Amino acid sequence: MLFKPTRIISISRVLLCLALSLAIVQPALASVILFQDDTFQDVMSDALRLGSNDAGSSNTSIQFGNDITATENGNISWDIGTNRFGVDHALDVTGGLTSTGTVDFSAASGNVLRKAAAPNTTASCATLGEVIVNTTANRLEVCTVAGAAGVAVWSAPTVTVATGATDPASCSTSAIFYNTTSNVLKVCTATDTWSIAGPQDLESVYARDEDKILNTSNGNLGLNTGTGNFDVTTTTGKATITSGKAANNAIDIQASNAAGGINANWGTGGLNFSSASGAFSIRGTGNSTVNATSGNLNLQTTTSGNVALTATGAGKTITFSDANVTTPVKFSNTATGLNATFPAGAGILDAINSLASTTAGEGASNVGVAAGLTNISGSDVQAALASIDSKIGTSGANVDTLTYNPQYPSYIVSRDGSNNNGTLDMDYDNSTGINKQYYEWTTSNASLSDIDVKSSFVLPADFVSTGNFTLAYQTGTATAANNKVDVTISNVTDLTAGAPTTCGASTANASTTWATATIPAATLNTGCTGATALNAGDTVQIDVKFYDISGSTTFARASTASLAYNN
Repeated sequence: MLFKPTRIISISRVLLCLALSLAIVQPALASVILFQDDTFQDVMSDALRLGSNDAGSSNTSIQFGNDITATENGNISWDIGTNRFGVDHALDVTGGLTSTGTVDFSAASGNVLRKAAAPNTTASCATLGEVIVNTTANRLEVCTVAGAAGVAVWSAPTVTVATGATDPASCSTSAIFYNTTSNVLKVCTATDTWSIAGPQDLESVYARDEDKILNTSNGNLGLNTGTGNFDVTTTTGKATITSGKAANNAIDIQASNAAGGINANWGTGGLNFSSASGAFSIRGTGNSTVNATSGNLNLQTTTSGNVALTATGAGKTITFSDANVTTPVKFSNTATGLNATFPAGAGILDAINSLASTTAGEGASNVGVAAGLTNISGSDVQAALASIDSKIGTSGANVDTLTYNPQYPSYIVSRDGSNNNGTLDMDYDNSTGINKQYYEWTTSNASLSDIDVKSSFVLPADFVSTGNFTLAYQTGTATAANNKVDVTISNVTDLTAGAPTTCGASTANASTTWATATIPAATLNTGCTGATALNAGDTVQIDVKFYDISGSTTFARASTASLAYNN
């Protein structure tokens, strides 16, 4: 029935019309009142009652509009069976929605939307699937275990990323997709444009890596540069390659190309091969050269073992050659001399001297003496040396010096077991008037940290007595508590009784300019004596201990070590 007011009327008349209308439609299953007010007429009443005489037998509805097209009309209905209102169009709430009861957004009951600072301790849950806003974590959580507050469990929903073997053809910005073929996470950075997620350059990945260590989980790591170079560069730090494999090929460097080679340039620091117990082998099928363009070329065994020169195969020889011919080969050992067996007609250096037997003096044989000497005749070298000694021995001792620059002879780097973290470098000071090779020790530790460089050498055959020992040093500050250099001299000739005999020491040396630490000859002669005085052939050990503490200007350096001696 159409109710269409055309003018303002009294409330009593409206109620009368409504009553008549309801009475007329009473027999229908549902009471419907149609409101259509095209000219903004007002209906004013404190209350309107629709379907008051239905006695619970019919539903009631209000229709807004009476258009021929039914979808252009709106209806609000009251279902007496479910006791619920129904709206057949989308509903806009402009004034806000307030409810103290359950707000049901689906056919299932109990889907309550509310908020709490800590839902797992403060919010109860009556029905699984209820939704709550966690105001502490700023996220939605779903009830997964119903119960009272403290028993109910609220969990954040699991986010599932779309996956597939190929990237979708279309996407919207910020969409995420995981490609199962390339195993790569993609992000839609622009409409229909997929990009790999996360940083892609090596520097960005390294900056985000937690431990800065590439772990391949026991798999192989390969770097293939194709036709390019593979460069490892450090500015001031060391480049260290360490292998934990227990085999002689733990670190394998190869130039696989038949025409390729391996070229190493180790600068002024030198090349050091060292091993606590292992050995090393250098082999080549062609001609090979070991060349020291300046300085001595030393082959040494510091603790045990022999230095062996071996040429295998028929017709192979070992050749000693020196263009200066002044000292082509020098054999020096006061205990055994030169012990060799030569076939007939094939003596050592036979182009210069001949080898003859002797029954007097030390050594297994004599090297022949050329004819024409003024004070000796014959080929007895022992007699020749005695004659020379008689001529020069009356003028007193001659002073000579053993001088060693870094790297010291037969040196090792030793840690005493605590506070030994730091960096030991070798460098060169080419300042005007300086020109020194040196070791340098630095650390970033807040407490004083130290490292030892131990070296040893054998007193020469003409050694008679020791003179002063000196060591050139420099530190970053003049305060020994921040950086200093200690040096200790020991006699390690006979270790059967235990520790080496300490001869003397110079400690707490600190100076910002190059200075000299000295251990006097009197101290060395007294300290090194032990059971017997120092003799030619004794082994002397130099222990230089560097100390440093964290600081931008602190360091400890040591350079030339010198031992004066009388011969």
